[in-house]
Order: sequence, then C-alpha cells, then structure tokens
Amino acid sequence: ALPLPAFRPAKSGHPWVATAITATGPRDAWVAETPAENQQTGVSPPGLILLHWNGSTWRTVARNDKLRDVTGLTPDGHGGFWLTATARASPSANDIIDYRNGTFTSQPAPSRPGCTSSISGIFAVPGTGSAWATGMLTPVKAGTPTTDILRYTP
Repeated sequence: ALPLPAFRPAKSGHPWVATAITATGPRDAWVAETPAENQQTGVSPPGLILLHWNGSTWRTVARNDKLRDVTGLTPDGHGGFWLTATARASPSANDIIDYRNGTFTSQPAPSRPGCTSSISGIFAVPGTGSAWATGMLTPVKAGTPTTDILRYTP
C-alpha cells in the first residue's frame, strides 16, 4: 500500500479522498483526489488534486477548485489527461475535462435529446487517440436511466 500525501480538508468535514486512478507503468501512476461527500446530503464541495507517482514519491501536479466528483482519469495520448467530473450547472450531468499543459478545458458529455449524461469512467486506447467511457443516460422527465457506452475516435 502506498500512502497518499495528506492535505488539509477542502472544507470542514470533507477530507480529500482518491476517486480515480490510472497508470502507464510501475513508475508512472496518476491519482485524482476530490473532497469527500457529506454523508447526509451526498454532496461534496468542488475541488481536485492531481497526483503523480514516479516510482518512489507522490507529487502534486495540478489543483482545481471548480471541478467536482472526478470519477474517471485516463491519459489522452497527447501528454495530458481526460477526466470525468460533475458539471457545476447540473448535478445530474457530467463534463469531460481535458487537462494539458496546466490547463483544464471542459465540454459537456454527449447525450441524447431529453436526457442528461452521467459518465463514471473513461479509458483511452493506447496509441490511437481514441477513448471509451461508461455512464448513464437519465431522462429529464420521468423514466428509467439506461447504461450508456461512449466511444470517441479522432
């Protein structure tokens, strides 16, 4: 077990917890930490710490105080990462975030008309620039959510 660095809570009662991990080798692992959810409301404050393992130590690579609920993390094939995070405007929808060269760029996850898309995992296909993602499509009006599989190809 590799202990992660300790950080002061993002907000009282909301310690940082690892919510996503990816690795490309024994000396190249990445972890996304976000503030823990409130047990009564199920809501967490925004925040992200992106950590890198180089084979011997963890290093903080990036922080963001606007992203929330990061659940997916994968290399984008171009020196950056794709993350999935809850959109600030709609807690039932997700954004796909591209992190590259210190910049976070957000775009809404694809959805169908009349639904919101909630993505929980993303995986890049090495050497292709392609990615697969899993999640749920939830009808805006009454209805049953369905599993959603997304595929991105450049």
